[in-house]
Amino acid sequence: MTRVLWLSLLLACSGSGATEPATETVPEAEPEPEAPEPEAPADALATELWRTAGGEQLDQVAQIDFRFVVTDAGETVFEAAHRWDRIGGRDRVSWTTREGALNDVVVTLETRAACGHVDGDAAVGEALEALGESAHGRWVNDAYWLMVPLKVLDPGVQRRVLEPEGETRRLELTFEGVGLTPGDRYVLEIDPEGRLTRWEMTLEGSEPGEDPKGVTFEAHTAVGPLTLPLDHAAEGSERRVSLRDVTVHETVQSGDFAIRGCEG
Repeated sequence: MTRVLWLSLLLACSGSGATEPATETVPEAEPEPEAPEPEAPADALATELWRTAGGEQLDQVAQIDFRFVVTDAGETVFEAAHRWDRIGGRDRVSWTTREGALNDVVVTLETRAACGHVDGDAAVGEALEALGESAHGRWVNDAYWLMVPLKVLDPGVQRRVLEPEGETRRLELTFEGVGLTPGDRYVLEIDPEGRLTRWEMTLEGSEPGEDPKGVTFEAHTAVGPLTLPLDHAAEGSERRVSLRDVTVHETVQSGDFAIRGCEG
């Protein structure tokens, strides 16, 4: 698959309007985990974070709708709209590329098989395969921003408690056999209420001695049975990532996945 890109809020986008940002990879792991019995301090802290975000109620969520929006100095530079069918393992995503093409596609997340349109024309052949890869990449990146606190117990995620800073607890995440860049390292900062408030990340391929990149996790908001941080600021930058119009459904809204020419 093409590189799934991650740090969209930190890197510049050329041109004006809604263009597709360059980003860095995020770890990908499915299916959603069950909470383990805490056997170590790191597992206990991760489980607390997971539960605070609503992990024990996640099975009540069949579909999540959201918009992934990147702004720079208050101006929108990229946007993608998602309708994620968690039960059926598919996502309908619409976004505009750097070249100005409007993509609207339903992608099966396990296989990346897709059906959709580019500027209203049905994609076929190699163009459809590429569209499926791009749609899957958008889901991996954008849904991870939405669901970070609920991903800390995923298979292949290795956890270690670091020394706290005052009342802020710190949880290191590294990865084994998952994602496209298993050498990534994330340090999550967790407040006394069990909420993720910030992280620092060192990405695979970073230059020796390069400082980790800090990102805030703000606007913890109740969305159905979940409580998620919906606003993120890149430290040292005017870039922000926002998750907007987040809506959860107890049942899949089948009509949301009906695209002309994709029936059956």
